[in-house]
Parts: sequence; structure tokens; C-alpha cells
Amino acid sequence: MKGIVDGDAGICGFSAHIETEAPDVFGPCTVTLATECKNLQELGNQFEIDIMDTLKRGYNSTFFKRVFELTPPIHGECAGYF
Repeated sequence: MKGIVDGDAGICGFSAHIETEAPDVFGPCTVTLATECKNLQELGNQFEIDIMDTLKRGYNSTFFKRVFELTPPIHGECAGYF
């Protein structure tokens, strides 16, 4: 499964190009990220998201916790693009 999205975050005005690929619906998802946002660049140009962890734990998942560590409190919605 593959996905591509181009988005403008809104409050900051930074754009992002995101490509995702997962071999199956519940497996790990590889994310390729190109963004002007210095905070989200800390995630790296490519990383994995554990889909099941994110589905089960939502904002308490490993991925969302990492995004919340990197972004100012008002910018938590940035992770919604993934």
C-alpha cells in the first residue's frame, strides 16, 4: 500500500511532501518526509511508524509522543498529516 500527500500546515505556513508505504495494512509503515519545518525535520527524511501501536494507543503511541516532543504545544496537529 502506498500513499502520497502534499500539505500546508496552516498556522506556520510550512509545506510538507509525505510518501508512505506499508507491505500490509497492519505492518510497519515507511514514511519519507520532505518539509521546511525544522521541528519535523528532526524525525528524519525517512522513518517507520508502527501502525498497530498508533491505532491502539493514538496520541499515546510512540510516534505521536515523539512528534509532541519535537513540536511546540500548539503544533500537535502536524502529526495528523502522517
